[in-house]
Amino acid sequence: MKDPGVVTQSNHKILEKRHFPCDSQIFFKGQECSTCKTLKVGRSKHCGLCDWCVVRFDHHCIWVNNCIGLQNQYHFIMFLFCNACICIYGTLAGATIMYTYIEEHHLFDAVFVDPKTRERFKASWYIIGQYLL
Repeated sequence: MKDPGVVTQSNHKILEKRHFPCDSQIFFKGQECSTCKTLKVGRSKHCGLCDWCVVRFDHHCIWVNNCIGLQNQYHFIMFLFCNACICIYGTLAGATIMYTYIEEHHLFDAVFVDPKTRERFKASWYIIGQYLL
């Protein structure tokens, strides 16, 4: 929900002076966006989905349904970090639960039978994985 750094007529001069001055090579003074007709700031880009120009535009993220730019990039990186932590926690918790189940039911000592051939197999990680699935 944080503003990604939308360029408006009121904040254009402040952004240009403090953060991204025109270099007269790629970004020219007085250049305007061809879509929304606001004056462009160096390193700004127009987002076609949000229909506004964003300072230091990175991308439009479908997961947060917002542009990622100058003012919300830190929050987006923290969002990714928290998601990574949750995924690691979920993987470790799931692995611990599965291993506990394997130990409680003595699946490494079990003998598995192929239903078609009636052949007996000593338990392996592959067979136990199939059994658990």
